[in-house]
Amino acid sequence: GPTIAAVETAAANATGPISIELAGAGTFPSGRRPRTLWIGLSDGQEALNALTAEVEAALVEAGWAADDRPFRPHLTLARSDGVAVGPLVADRLASAMADRRIRCTLDHLGLFESLTGDGPARYVPVTLRTLGAAPGASEPVYHLGTPDPP
Repeated sequence: GPTIAAVETAAANATGPISIELAGAGTFPSGRRPRTLWIGLSDGQEALNALTAEVEAALVEAGWAADDRPFRPHLTLARSDGVAVGPLVADRLASAMADRRIRCTLDHLGLFESLTGDGPARYVPVTLRTLGAAPGASEPVYHLGTPDPP
């Protein structure tokens, strides 16, 4: 089956830059013990859903298990696991984003590894590819090594 690099290249070449609008904020899970603080989207979900479906199909073909969880596009700002002020920060973030809209264009597709344990959870960049690169432009903008299927 295709390699992770081939999946990344196909996904990055499947679409050009994506225009989005950031709006609203929340937490995963919602409530008084949030683990993740995020900003939501009010525009651009359809294009991100299509890109996600493309990546998911290619990953399944490459041997990865399908992810049955629904995709909820968002911008992760911080992890708040076990942080006492997490709910307060979440409330302030929600207030700050209540009437704010931020338009931007996504022009790269990144692969990140989520590391937990040995301190706070963190996201480590693995590769970054230009969305809508010319056919044959398969080299990533940067490459730190890609994981293999399980």
